[in-house]
Amino acid sequence: SVEKSGIYSISARVAGTAAGAIEFFADNKLKSTLSTPNTGGWQNWRTVAKEIELEAGEHVLKLNVKTAGFNINWIEISWDSPYLFHGDV
Repeated sequence: SVEKSGIYSISARVAGTAAGAIEFFADNKLKSTLSTPNTGGWQNWRTVAKEIELEAGEHVLKLNVKTAGFNINWIEISWDSPYLFHGDV
């Protein structure tokens, strides 16, 4: 459930021995692709983030691991304040 339309930050804590990618869908429409880096090990965690635009209302969010070779510890979607850095972290 999205309270208000706008730009949100989608973050994932990842680790792995190969670069990868996660696709994020809202209501079966591709919203963003998040690149995951080679962190040098399965437990060498790094948080990566990207912007995603969402409309207010109820949505079904899905992710697709486009390129494997990494672990995901958690994923978070949060409202992106206009005072936060925009772009890849």
